[in-house]
Amino acid sequence: MNNKKIKLLFTDHAPLVGGALIALLRHIENIDNKRFEAHLVVSPDCEDFNLKARNKLGPRFHVIPFGRLKPLSFRTPFQFITSIFHLLRLAIKLKSEVLIANVERAFYSTFIVSLILNRELILIIRDFEFSHTLLRLTRFKVSHYLVVSDKIKSFYQLPSDKTTVVYVGSDIYKIYEKISSDQIRNNRIKNINANDDDFVIGFVGRIIEWKGPFLMLEALNLLLKEYEELGLIIKPDNVKLAMLGTGPDEQEVREYINQQSLSMHVVFPGFVDNTPLWYKSFDVYVHASVGDEPYATTVIEAAFAKTPIIATNTGGTAEFIVNESTGLLIEPNVQELKTALVRTVNDADLRKNLADNAYERAVSENK
Repeated sequence: MNNKKIKLLFTDHAPLVGGALIALLRHIENIDNKRFEAHLVVSPDCEDFNLKARNKLGPRFHVIPFGRLKPLSFRTPFQFITSIFHLLRLAIKLKSEVLIANVERAFYSTFIVSLILNRELILIIRDFEFSHTLLRLTRFKVSHYLVVSDKIKSFYQLPSDKTTVVYVGSDIYKIYEKISSDQIRNNRIKNINANDDDFVIGFVGRIIEWKGPFLMLEALNLLLKEYEELGLIIKPDNVKLAMLGTGPDEQEVREYINQQSLSMHVVFPGFVDNTPLWYKSFDVYVHASVGDEPYATTVIEAAFAKTPIIATNTGGTAEFIVNESTGLLIEPNVQELKTALVRTVNDADLRKNLADNAYERAVSENK
């Protein structure tokens, strides 16, 4: 019997920590270690993530100087060639048999290395940022595409026989089952300043305009100001918002919070690696994207946590969120989000039904 492990090399070049990078680490953590030896290589940009990933993966975690391809500059060709050289040397050293590129940033250097070494190449597509032309030109080498939604598949017109839609792709829901009520209560008290009587709204994602942080804050602001007219059953002091993540618009978001006197209601944990505990700590999760979202892993994670979901109807989100069943699906505007928040705050039965339905569907589709 051949017990030789297949050696996989996952590549990502993320300038910011986002769902794609976090999801990739989760996949590698949950991979079958009896069949595969999985390594991850990233750029040095995301220091907090890299430190935590190194602690989790140990010698299977690597950093190389991937150069940024956008915006183009006179240094871009040199940086690109340098990244190819470093990745080629690493792949040879590890004797990698399959190269797996996570989104566009790392794909092109991974593509070149797969050609040089004649290795199998798999591409994970999680966004709408790929060049259609380059994607067509490289199609001959890609053995399979893993995409996060049917919308992505149709957007790039990918061949059905080489494409699989994988919403999450691992049994990470089992992680949520191990979280105790004491852990949840302690996290709420220590990190959110919330007790059992408080209602905690969760927001997880890069702090960048199209992810909807301003939409979330504007809706919260109205909710607090109009709570009597809205018939909110709890006092404003009992409403909390936890915004997990970092990003280029974080300073503007913090300024808005200060200007609107929301500081006592909003906490900024930044980048955290124990997100399952945080999802379990929310009373409702809000996916507030205002731009096309290919498919939000955060929505599935909230479903695994049995946390009710409010989500904007953007991109591929509606492939999972069925309005009034697996969540409340709204248009990305302040009034609809405010109304949805009032409904979830005031109706415990609604929250339970939405959470149960989403959990059952998420688990059945990701086993």
